[in-house]
Amino acid sequence: SRRLMHEFVERHPLEFGHAKNGKLVVHSDEDGYAAARALFDYQRSLGCEQAALDRDACLALEPALGDGTSGLGARLAGGIHTPDEEVGDCYRFCVGLERLLMAPDAGVRFALGTQVKRFVAERHRIVAVDTSSGPIDAEAFVLAAGTASGRLVKGLGFRLPVYPLKGYSMTLPVTGRAPRVSVTDFKRKVVYAPLETREGPRLRVAGMADVAGWSQKPDPARLAQLAAEARAAFPDVADYDAPIESMEPWCGLRPATPLGSPILGASPVQNLYLNVGHGALGWTLALASGRIAADAIVRRSSEIPLEGLGYRR
Repeated sequence: SRRLMHEFVERHPLEFGHAKNGKLVVHSDEDGYAAARALFDYQRSLGCEQAALDRDACLALEPALGDGTSGLGARLAGGIHTPDEEVGDCYRFCVGLERLLMAPDAGVRFALGTQVKRFVAERHRIVAVDTSSGPIDAEAFVLAAGTASGRLVKGLGFRLPVYPLKGYSMTLPVTGRAPRVSVTDFKRKVVYAPLETREGPRLRVAGMADVAGWSQKPDPARLAQLAAEARAAFPDVADYDAPIESMEPWCGLRPATPLGSPILGASPVQNLYLNVGHGALGWTLALASGRIAADAIVRRSSEIPLEGLGYRR
């Protein structure tokens, strides 16, 4: 995905706050840091460029952690730094991608505001999609409907184990010293990602994994908890007493599978291909997942081994 993203932005220089700023996963207890170092050794054997940093090295790398007497810096044991990690605004990326695909010569037709009702199948093959605007027929179909994917395959003779995990985010206008690298608080499972926008610097704060059904309505208590986590970690980065609406609160349903890995490629139905179940890594894995689905449609070998990523795994 990273290679494909680099190739894409080289051809199409979209404005979505894309930056290579690295990622620092910090640990607040010695046992957690020791376990991370053991995993770090394994990841290095696979070619990952990483460094294990003690408390002082983390504070030196990221000044926004302070002097170690307050905020997230006060509970640091150590961290794992991955310098080639990247950041961007996925919404702005999608808007830019949509603009490209709307070009007359792109060969893409959008059917926005159209409800997909069901697949119409005959003899183990999809012949059309029944929609609120009428049937749409095609030679091949790709299912990439997030948490709705499991419901759409009902009646086709197989099941997709995809369940929604509700996650939350806030995008804080930066008024103080914000982190320069993306910081993940491993114990609290909260991510702090700096973004550059036309309106100025922002800090995207994301976390939570609620098993709360299909409702996409934000829970005010969870939003308040996320804001409290951000204040405790980086107390000077933003005006936390501002109205919650100014922090751009948002929640969404992560399409999670039991194993945590996506389900890609061919399905048990002849001309239906799967691109589902990415959990919290939808954008991270997006470009490679699209390539894998395209490869499957034209019967082309995948660049990467797909063991553990297909429907039958």
